[in-house]
Amino acid sequence: MKKKIILAAFAAVLTAGILTGCGNKEKEITDDMEIMTGDSLEINPEEGEAEETEESENAAVEMKGTVTVLAGATPYGEILEQAKPLLAEKGWELEVTIQDDYVQADEAVEKGEFDACYLQTISDLDSFNKEKGAHLVNAAEIHYGMSEPSQSSQADSDASIIAVKEGNQESEGIQALIEVLKSGEIRSFIENTYDGAIVACE
Repeated sequence: MKKKIILAAFAAVLTAGILTGCGNKEKEITDDMEIMTGDSLEINPEEGEAEETEESENAAVEMKGTVTVLAGATPYGEILEQAKPLLAEKGWELEVTIQDDYVQADEAVEKGEFDACYLQTISDLDSFNKEKGAHLVNAAEIHYGMSEPSQSSQADSDASIIAVKEGNQESEGIQALIEVLKSGEIRSFIENTYDGAIVACE
């Protein structure tokens, strides 16, 4: 009888110990879960902003379209090559076709085959319109073909221009192209490359 009582008491003590151990384990698990909850995690907002900024910078520029230009080889085509990456940053692809005959180039622009022509002066454009009954306009003066142009009307007529079909000078693509060709980067390229042989227009 004594043996049974002792065994029963031992079993009770053992069971209590096991239950106590489980209780402590559950408490540890509960504490760990509390540590891992969102309320107790600290997030550095500056790190999040940095990641968002980096993602924005790496995001591809949304392309808006293509601007097609007929241009003389030198200096026109060379200048346009420098303009390509700058225009791409604005979402426009620049497609340049070399053409050294401005009459043929103007005819292609008049027919709508190209967006613009860049290889002639204002006086050339005026002559073409008069002789062909065409409707091309001067969208912007880009550079002078002389080292020190005067302020006379003759000097102004010698400015090399972007010629487009009437009505297209305000299009988004042409305006983006003109903005790039008037930029400091292109002005610096002209100054450093041609050593005064041509001068960027204001």
